[in-house]
Amino acid sequence: MAHPDAPRLADAMEEGEWVYVQGSYGTRKTELACCIVEELVSIRHAHAMFSTAAELVKARIDAPELWNRARCIDFLAIDDLGKEGTSEYSVAAMWELVDARYSASKATVFTANYSRGDLLGLYARHGEAKTAEAIASRLQLCRCITTTGEDVRQRGGAR
Repeated sequence: MAHPDAPRLADAMEEGEWVYVQGSYGTRKTELACCIVEELVSIRHAHAMFSTAAELVKARIDAPELWNRARCIDFLAIDDLGKEGTSEYSVAAMWELVDARYSASKATVFTANYSRGDLLGLYARHGEAKTAEAIASRLQLCRCITTTGEDVRQRGGAR
């Protein structure tokens, strides 16, 4: 698997930059995030991991070792932000993770089907509004990449 933007975005992350990849379903956001992690781990020998937002929120209680690793690892890719559920608990958990990584200057790449503004609205409707605003404030610092095109899964594209 290779993505032409992965080396450039891995460079940015090594400089401490956060990345937010937004786009519709099937526009290869997850593929890009995986390729960034692969670039960081395989080629640059960095410590990085990939997980979905839903897995991470669940790990806060069920798998504390995974939760702590996500908080502390040098580079983290969080896939499908906004799909972890939007209960007050899940919004608070995502805030805790995002803030811990921000405070420790740990680079993070996020993927989402939502623009950052839409994500704020989603979180604010179902969580605590100030917590949603705090998450959105951190996400505004990200380099934003928008993926476009048809859903590759609908046209039979490989993963």
